[in-house]
Amino acid sequence: MIDRPEASRIGESKVNITIVATSKQSSACPNDARKQQDVNWKDTVVKGLLVEPEGIEKETSQSFLICTKGTKASKQILLELPSDVVEGSARSFVTVVGDILGVTMQNLDSLLHTPYGCGEQNIAQLASDTYIVDYLSATQQLTEEVKSKALLLLTNGYQKHLSFKNYDGSYDMFCQSNQKGSI
Repeated sequence: MIDRPEASRIGESKVNITIVATSKQSSACPNDARKQQDVNWKDTVVKGLLVEPEGIEKETSQSFLICTKGTKASKQILLELPSDVVEGSARSFVTVVGDILGVTMQNLDSLLHTPYGCGEQNIAQLASDTYIVDYLSATQQLTEEVKSKALLLLTNGYQKHLSFKNYDGSYDMFCQSNQKGSI
């Protein structure tokens, strides 16, 4: 008996194999022993078997920057499949974005970070958030919501960075652990 539960990963499936063993009455036994053998025994074992696809998934990506001249632009793209591709497994996706950072901008919330960590990590996050705000402002894509969130993160990060300031005005990697600054 074969049962097919849900696949654990794309292309994989787990197949349960059930094996049932039963005892039968034996005619090879003497008459007295046969009466003791009349009991029918049954045992069942279920084992899961992971079935993997016959190939290895391979993904390639092609990116193009198309500078338009006028209102129309076109680009021919050659899609080549490997000679040993598993039949019926080929897929193709096309994404067209009008801004070089368009896909990145769709994930803006994951780009703006609350500065954390030691002095170097904190300043790196501050710089990253600053670059994002500068870019959005220069491209006139800075909304009030994003600006408000970014300014809150920058303010918090700056306040945190002040904790790395030494008494002599220099900054250290860790909170005032040295008399001389390291960053």
